[in-house]
Amino acid sequence: RVVESRSVGTSEKGSWLILRDHNGLAQRLAEELQARGEETVFASIAETYQVLDASHYGLAPTSRADFSRLLQEAFSAQQRTCLGVIDLWPCDDMPLAENDFAHVLAAQDRGARSALALLQAMLSTRDFHTRNVWIVTRSAQPCGEAPAPLAFAQAPLWGMGRSLALEHPELQCVRVDLGPYDDAGNVQLLLHEILLQGEEDQIAYRGGVRYVARLARLKIEDRGSRMENGEWRIEGGGLKIDDRASTATSIDPRPSILDPQSSILDAKPVQLEIIKSGTLEGLALRPTTRRAPARNEIEIRVRATGLNFRDVLNVLGMREDSDPLGGEVSGVIVRVGENVRDYKIGDEVIAVTVGGFSSYVTTDITLVVTKPQTMSFAEAATIPLAFLTAHYALHVVGK
Repeated sequence: RVVESRSVGTSEKGSWLILRDHNGLAQRLAEELQARGEETVFASIAETYQVLDASHYGLAPTSRADFSRLLQEAFSAQQRTCLGVIDLWPCDDMPLAENDFAHVLAAQDRGARSALALLQAMLSTRDFHTRNVWIVTRSAQPCGEAPAPLAFAQAPLWGMGRSLALEHPELQCVRVDLGPYDDAGNVQLLLHEILLQGEEDQIAYRGGVRYVARLARLKIEDRGSRMENGEWRIEGGGLKIDDRASTATSIDPRPSILDPQSSILDAKPVQLEIIKSGTLEGLALRPTTRRAPARNEIEIRVRATGLNFRDVLNVLGMREDSDPLGGEVSGVIVRVGENVRDYKIGDEVIAVTVGGFSSYVTTDITLVVTKPQTMSFAEAATIPLAFLTAHYALHVVGK
């Protein structure tokens, strides 16, 4: 969309610090800023620290000491305000460039490693202040109707930027991902973002179209699905239902992935299992058998399951645990065993269990409590382990 730009330097004297790329993007951006009365300071990659002219410095890209010296000499010592830091070094990495080991190392030096050195210097240099940090990449994010090849070496910068935004919000870190070509157009788009000073901090441009990051629900028909080797695969994701272990009549299992209350699960219950340890893609929903409750037990139709760090570590193979995934659930009682007097079929409950990522679980009533009516199933499933841990730590261990 078209955005209205506004000047940010007319009422405040200072300079923009631009980490200069080799493709001319920084030079064109500086010319546009200077045409609006702004001043710029360039930092170029060099073997060692050097002053190239009054507003141009060379420095080793991964040297925190070089960055600190630059900030001190160009800004703090001159009592010059830094209007913003614009990191264009990553833009030298094109998505179709050679991606051998040497290239990747060099890309990291002018990408994530240099950004880390710069940020550490900014946070530690006395009397240096800036109101924005702009990390500019090229083809680092998949977006648009026809996504182009990605510059994967730049991907760590977006992760670092997200961490920086959380840990140091005062720096107002903005990530902008430009397309691989059309430098003249990219300059204008980047200039508009810088002068706009908007609220978005994750932005991408493709063909002049502005994209921003949003988290939205996705329906199964939006991604498509297909049957392959006896298991349903969801296009673009790793979750799948493995149907090979079942001898039951074939029932389309796809709605069960998105709707835990689907009636399909009543006829064909499933359980989430690790089929390949070490990756989040190694999960499958496999048909399982319901177990009738014994004495002092109940069976719960699961409506929500709490995800705990233990589950993630087990999937990634970072700890040894043979128990099925899922330690806490909320749901509705569908069967009760002998001697169960405090609960009945239809009661909404919260429970600690084993194998909670299932359509049904059977557990002892000593691990069950009634779900408050004011609490949703999703909210209730997050309660047991966290509060039991706190209670045990405070009252048993800490006394």
